[in-house]
Amino acid sequence: MNEEKLLKLKGKTFVCIDWANVYGWFNGLKWKIDPQKLFDYLKRYPEIYKQNFYYGKEVGNIKSEEFQKTIENIGFIMRTKEVKWVPVSLEKSYFKKLIKDLFDVLDKIKNSNSELSAKLYDLI
Repeated sequence: MNEEKLLKLKGKTFVCIDWANVYGWFNGLKWKIDPQKLFDYLKRYPEIYKQNFYYGKEVGNIKSEEFQKTIENIGFIMRTKEVKWVPVSLEKSYFKKLIKDLFDVLDKIKNSNSELSAKLYDLI
């Protein structure tokens, strides 16, 4: 099968696929990307010497772990990092603590700047 090559590559090429971005295309652009077809397509280019696949895995999530195995079996070089979920609460107490912590940081910055200004003034 001699399909048209759409990429115009000049020399050795290293492909990095960030699945979080590609996955976002599913809803936004209504595109469904098949990792196997993508790998096979890219393999037709002799200039491509490496294909890394970056993926945020969810430990304990069976679908996530199976997807990772599928990608490795296809032939991509898998690069993963565990997804970290940030707890968000809509309770008033959560926001009060968040604002207090923010003001504590700002006070420390203000005090540090005041101390620095005083030291610089003494030098003049």
